[in-house]
Amino acid sequence: MPPRAALLAPNDPTRPGALALLTESATGPIAEVETTVVPLDTGAPVREHHLRVALPGPDEWAAVADVLVQTVPGEPGPRLAELVARHPGALVVAVRARTGSLVRIGGSEPTVLSVNIGEGTPAWSMWASLIHAWLAAGVPSAVLATAAVRRVRLRAARSHLLPPSRR
Repeated sequence: MPPRAALLAPNDPTRPGALALLTESATGPIAEVETTVVPLDTGAPVREHHLRVALPGPDEWAAVADVLVQTVPGEPGPRLAELVARHPGALVVAVRARTGSLVRIGGSEPTVLSVNIGEGTPAWSMWASLIHAWLAAGVPSAVLATAAVRRVRLRAARSHLLPPSRR
C-alpha cells in the first residue's frame, strides 16, 4: 500500500501539531505498520513500528498486537470492554459502529476517546495506527482527545518529513 499522511491539529493553540507518514504491509487482517511522526514544534522525526490486527482475525496475532480494530453492528462500548479485557497488551483498541466509534488508549492512565469520522479524515484502521504513532512520539492522550485529524497530500507531507536532498 502506498504511504499515507495525516496532520494532527490540537484544539489548544499552545500545543504543537504533528505530521505523520504511515506505510503498511498487510496480509489479510494483519498489518505491519511503520510511521514517521514529525512534531511541528521541533521538526525532529520519531519513527515507530507496530502490529495492527483487524478483528475478527487470528487469535494468535491478536494476542500480540499493538493495535486492534473492529467494526461492529451494535453499540461499540460493550465490544470495546470485551476486547480490552481479552487483550490487555494492546496499546490501542478501536471499535467502530454506526452509532459511534470508540478508541481505548492503554498504558498507565487508560483513556477512552470518542472519535468522529468525517469527510477528509483517515480510514478507520489508519486512525488507530495514527493514534499509536502519535502516542509513541509523545503526544499526550489528552491532546488526542480534542484534536482534529486531516489526511494530507503526500507531496505536502514529504516537504516536512524528508531532508531537502530527498524531496
